[in-house]
Amino acid sequence: MPNFLRTCHCQGYAPEGVDLPRRVSRADLIALMLRDRTVARFIVAPPGYGRTALACEYADIVFGFRHVFWVDCTSPCFLRDLDAGTLVEGMRAIDAELALVVWDDVPHLGADRAEAFAALLDGLLESGVEVMAVCTPVSDVFATLQRDRTLLTAADLMLSSAEMRHEAASGRLHEGWEASCIPADHTPCIRWGKGGERLLMEGMVGDEVPAELRLAALVVLALVRGTVD
Repeated sequence: MPNFLRTCHCQGYAPEGVDLPRRVSRADLIALMLRDRTVARFIVAPPGYGRTALACEYADIVFGFRHVFWVDCTSPCFLRDLDAGTLVEGMRAIDAELALVVWDDVPHLGADRAEAFAALLDGLLESGVEVMAVCTPVSDVFATLQRDRTLLTAADLMLSSAEMRHEAASGRLHEGWEASCIPADHTPCIRWGKGGERLLMEGMVGDEVPAELRLAALVVLALVRGTVD
């Protein structure tokens, strides 16, 4: 696709094809990512935890989607251009004032590609461009390659007590919710999206998830409650 990077250029608008649920600001998480804008920010969680929505909110609040590239890393064009080493050059040819690059749904990368991607991020950061990477835990192979990164995990993305109280005050939680609330109730797609349970299940059975983790998830879902033993 010769126009791949042009389709990634936001030009003041939310990324095309990104379907966001009802908008709920996550001010505390945005503040966390603003603490150090000179390092890579990684949002690492399964689907359904509001990864893309959080990245979108950041790009909107901080940049208004101007001078922003939103790269769909599920496209084969991403791997093609990563291997060719042409991603940054292509972006700068389109927008000389490049300010933020969001790498959405980074796939699992082999050792050579992971090193190349980490070097690409470092190069952007050194030139004053902010970078944000969104991926699943299985695809996050960058702990040793990006030692100074800011990392947000599924635990960080779960709704806080304050956010849950806001849901209750808005009438979106039943009376007595605190007594019956379980950790899964704090999952963003359960609270803010439609078909949240289905989205979580689809994420658990993805091709990249090891069989032993899928089995563990099935056991937990079947038992609902129980001890670790």
